[in-house]
Amino acid sequence: MRCPATSTFPAVEAFARSGRAETRLWLTPSDTFKRSLTPAQRRTLAPLRLRAIRLEAPDGTVSVLLTNLVDLRRFPRAAIIALYWRRWAVETHYRDEKTLQHIEQFHSHTPHGIRQELFAILIGCVIARTLTALSVPLESIETAQSTVRPQLKNALMSFAREAALLTPAHPEKAIVILQELLNAIRQVKYYQPKSQRPSRPRVNKQPANKWQSDRQRKLKEAA
Repeated sequence: MRCPATSTFPAVEAFARSGRAETRLWLTPSDTFKRSLTPAQRRTLAPLRLRAIRLEAPDGTVSVLLTNLVDLRRFPRAAIIALYWRRWAVETHYRDEKTLQHIEQFHSHTPHGIRQELFAILIGCVIARTLTALSVPLESIETAQSTVRPQLKNALMSFAREAALLTPAHPEKAIVILQELLNAIRQVKYYQPKSQRPSRPRVNKQPANKWQSDRQRKLKEAA
């Protein structure tokens, strides 16, 4: 897991301030976490021994990776960092599926139908990303670090309009339609923001208990 360098576990904050590349540390459960356990569970609760790795993003932001892969020979630090960035690409893919394709809004009400929807969305997204990559000239990928690239949402919508026509029954027509599709994808660009956008707090959708409700009411009255 990845932790921020501040406002987190004290041991993680101390490691981030030290400037070291990695270390071993112990994480002690917080009092808030202990309150959610039974007395029997608290008696068996023990600190976690983890490996902490310093992670610096391209924009200079420092965070910490926590892992139980403590064998330095089998799991080098560079390999764990590379694995994290590959995993981050998976997370951004899930975000795109939820925001662009509304993957959580199923039309079917059966397990088999839901699986079909999931696979259809996944296949459509892979094809749209492939078409997006094909629409960008190779030389621009190799030589320029541009913040402008084709918009994924437009690629998905363009592919959805033309998908039924990309059939092997008429290959000559399909090639023409594919070229038109690539041109449509090139026309709409996504401009990456120059400054990092502020992170949004996580929203807890669970109903608040009476203690939280009383605390919120008191805060409103004090304000």
